[in-house]
Amino acid sequence: MRGRTESKSRAQLTSIPDNAGGIRSIIEVPLRYLSASIVVVLSLVMATAYSITQLRDVVTITVIFAILILANGWSGLVHAPNRYPAAITATLIGVSTVFAVRVTDDMAWGTVALGAAVLVAAIVEMGRPQPREELVESISASVTAGLTAILGSAWVSLTTSPLWSVILIGAAVVTSLTVVGNQFGSSVRANAVGSLGVGTAAGLFMGGVAALLGQDTHIIALAFPSLPGSLSPTVSIVVTSGVLGLAIGAVIAIVDGLVGEHNRRCTEAGAFARGATKFLMAVVPIYILVHIGAL
Repeated sequence: MRGRTESKSRAQLTSIPDNAGGIRSIIEVPLRYLSASIVVVLSLVMATAYSITQLRDVVTITVIFAILILANGWSGLVHAPNRYPAAITATLIGVSTVFAVRVTDDMAWGTVALGAAVLVAAIVEMGRPQPREELVESISASVTAGLTAILGSAWVSLTTSPLWSVILIGAAVVTSLTVVGNQFGSSVRANAVGSLGVGTAAGLFMGGVAALLGQDTHIIALAFPSLPGSLSPTVSIVVTSGVLGLAIGAVIAIVDGLVGEHNRRCTEAGAFARGATKFLMAVVPIYILVHIGAL
């Protein structure tokens, strides 16, 4: 009787790891999509709150929050030799740039901030005890984190005009849809195809929505006046939106190819930082195309 009881207890104990493993696998499944979830939340919360309130500070706060997420997990994302230099550089430079752009409505502060990022990274490294091993890698990680945070402030610059704000909301929606497409498949190529395809389709869709709402003529007149006059505003806005979606997809694919979890793993904080990086970098092609078109 005792032997049977011990055997039963032993059998129950040996079955626990299987059950625990099953539970653990269920819990860990969403972690694959952690960075994508961050992008979707940041983009849609910003777009929804801004479209309802029309308060520029909604965008400002969202970008600052993304920068703080980036700063916290950057070292885990890129496997930097030291955690604090990159965190300090991204926080100081990124938040300062966002405030400068918000107050002055001038993205030119980004150029000043880039030089300051190099200086801050060097000063922080000087505080490390000697010998300062992997010095170049640490400074490079800090400056890159600072640059990513600086570029993200372009979201704030798009709030300077009511019609550019329409572009901002549409771009945020396209970004959230594109990062979902980036989850298709498991290889770098499959993820890239997914982000490029969904990004282009989402851009075309948002362009069609703008045309249906009668915003195509106003957007083209303000943001893209240099487009050929032979094209109708509807065709122009749809084609331009498709190009913007493709560009956003390219940015998402590049970030995923560089720091995605294909042949390397990172911490949960690093996954959060990857999502923040995609959100902050997605605005770059939008800013470039809008401002080049407005020349």
